[in-house]
Amino acid sequence: MNYNTSEFLVDLSSLKRERPIGVTGLLRVKNDAEFVGLCIDSCIDALDELIITYQACDDNAPEIIERKRLQYPNKIKVYFYEPYIISHNLTREEYDNVRKMPLNSMCLLSNYYNYTLLKASYRFAVKIDSDQIYFSEKMKIYCDAYRDCGRQKIKIKEYFAYYWIVLCNRFYKILPFSQLLAINKLIMSNYERYVLKMITNRKNMLSISGINVFCKKGQWGIPLGNNDNGIRTPFNGVGDHLFFEIKPDTYYIPWSHYDKRINRYFYYEVFRFEKGKNKLLYGGFFWFHLDAIRKNRYCENLQRYINKVIPIKEFFTSRVTSFIDRKLILANMRYYYFLFVEYEKRRIPLKKLEIIGHDINYIH
Repeated sequence: MNYNTSEFLVDLSSLKRERPIGVTGLLRVKNDAEFVGLCIDSCIDALDELIITYQACDDNAPEIIERKRLQYPNKIKVYFYEPYIISHNLTREEYDNVRKMPLNSMCLLSNYYNYTLLKASYRFAVKIDSDQIYFSEKMKIYCDAYRDCGRQKIKIKEYFAYYWIVLCNRFYKILPFSQLLAINKLIMSNYERYVLKMITNRKNMLSISGINVFCKKGQWGIPLGNNDNGIRTPFNGVGDHLFFEIKPDTYYIPWSHYDKRINRYFYYEVFRFEKGKNKLLYGGFFWFHLDAIRKNRYCENLQRYINKVIPIKEFFTSRVTSFIDRKLILANMRYYYFLFVEYEKRRIPLKKLEIIGHDINYIH
C-alpha cells in the first residue's frame, strides 16, 4: 500500500457544506476506453462541472480522461482512487468477508461513490456512467431547470396529468395496459411540463432512464431479453440514476446482489435518501446504454443476442407493446418506461448511434 489512506476516508459531515447553484456530474471509471470519451462529450455541455474518479485500468481509459480534462479544463476535475475495491464476482467466502467491513471501508464500492460525491462543487448532482451516451439537448433542458431560481405557475391540467400518471403506475397490472398507454400519451406533454416546473420551483429529485442497444455489422437494434437470460431488457435505469440535491441525507450505502446464473455475489452501492422529504419525479429517457457491446464480451454477445434484437427503427415506429411480452413488462419493467417511450420515440436522437458506430470500429 503506497498511498496515504487518509485521502480516501470519507467524512459525510461535509455534505452539510453550502454549495452554489449548479449541476455536477459524477462519473466513476474502470476501463471503458471504447466509450468514455463519447460519454463525456455527450454530457459535458449540460453540466457545470464533471467530477471523474477512476481506478486502475486495463486499457487506456486514463489517457482518454486526461485528454478530455485538457479539452474541458474549466469543467472537468479528475481524481485517481487507489484503494482496491471488492465488489464483483465474489465467492460466498469473499462476500461474507466484505460484509463484515465497516461502512467507511475504502474497499467498498459505496465508499468510492461517496468519495466522488464529496468532490462536487455544486448544489445538485447527477450520476453519469461511462458506458452511457447521453441525449445532450434533453440533459441541458433539465440541468437548466435545476439552475433556474425563478417560479413557474403550474396549471390545473398539469397537476391532473401528474396525479393521473401516478395512479396508473400503481394499478397498471390490473388495468387494460394498451388502452392506458393510448390515453396517457395524450396527456404526457402536460406531465412533462409539470415535472420541469416542479424542478424549477422545488428542486425535486428526478429518476431518469436509458435505452439498451446492440449492434451487429453496423445495424443497431434493441434487445428483448429479461436480464435473467443474460440478455438486456429494452430499457435500463430503475431508480439508480438520479438528479438530486446534495444534502446530509443523500449518500451511498452497500447493497447486495446474488447472480444465480453464475453462482456469484456482488456488493454494490445504492443511493440513500429520505423518501418522505422530497417527491421523486420521473423524467423519461436520457441516454443509450452500450453495456451489451463492451469489447471484452462482444464476440460472446454476438451469439447470445441472435434473434433477441429488434431493428431500432422498427422499435421506434411500432407500438412497443406489440412485440414485448406482457409477462416481461410486469416482471422486469416499469409502466413509466412504456409511457415515456411511446411519447418520446420520435424525439430519441437516433443520429447519435451513427457517431457511436463511427468511433467503435469492432461492431462493423
